[in-house]
Amino acid sequence: MARRKECYEPARAMYVVQGLPLSEIAKRLGLTARTLRYWRKDGEWVEQRRLHVSKVAKLYEDAFDTGTELLKRMRIESESGRLPRPQLISEARRFLETVKSMTPPSNV
Repeated sequence: MARRKECYEPARAMYVVQGLPLSEIAKRLGLTARTLRYWRKDGEWVEQRRLHVSKVAKLYEDAFDTGTELLKRMRIESESGRLPRPQLISEARRFLETVKSMTPPSNV
């Protein structure tokens, strides 16, 4: 039971968030694959992983859509023969800084 207390949450995070296979988690934590398969089933890790992946994918889709919209607005303004408004440039700069700070998902 002590092993479960200290290893369950790290194992769950490795599986759900990092997308590691059970064999790798077993090696890293010194657990058996059988134990991890039981925890995965009992804790509904597969469903948690699926939800996590879909949330991360949605976040990246939203970022792509936002970037596309910003570029479209800048193109429209520049095609009118003038530079894009400073507010739009500032918005684009903030967006790019946010995207730069995003950690690429390892399992999406």
